[in-house]
Amino acid sequence: MTSPTSTLLDEHAAASSLIRLLQKEQDTLIAANIEELPALIVEKAAIVANMAELANHRQLALATTGFSLEQNGMDQWIAQTNDNVALTLWQELLSLGKAAEELNRINGKLINQHAIYTQNALNALQGGSVGGNFYGPNGKSTMKPPTSKLIIG
Repeated sequence: MTSPTSTLLDEHAAASSLIRLLQKEQDTLIAANIEELPALIVEKAAIVANMAELANHRQLALATTGFSLEQNGMDQWIAQTNDNVALTLWQELLSLGKAAEELNRINGKLINQHAIYTQNALNALQGGSVGGNFYGPNGKSTMKPPTSKLIIG
C-alpha cells in the first residue's frame, strides 16, 4: 500500500512551479506582453494536470486507509503517523495552494483589464462608445452597433 504522504514532495515541487509560473504570467500581463501568454497557458495546463494526477494518487491512498478524502482526512492521517516531515510538507502545500489561488485571482483581474482596454479601443475605432460594461444586469449585451459608418481614407 502506498502512503497518502508519498506524493507530498512531488506535489510541493509542482505547486512551487505553478507559483513561479503564475508570477511570470502576472509579470507578462503587467508588461502587456500578451503574445507570450499562449506558451505560459500551455505550461500552466501541464503543471495543473500533473498536480491533479498527484492529488488523485494521494486521495486513492488515503481512501484505502479509511480516512476522508478531504483536507481533514489528510490532517488526521498525518497526526496518526506522527510524521513531522509530512506535516511540514502538507502545511506548506496548503499555503502554496492559497498563494496560487490569490495569484490566479489577480491575474484574472489583469486579463479582464486588458479585455476592457481592447474592447474600448475597438469601440473607439468603430465609432462606438468607450466604456467597460459589456453586459447589463440582465446578462444582455450593452454594446450597441455604430449608428454611422466610420470612413477612413
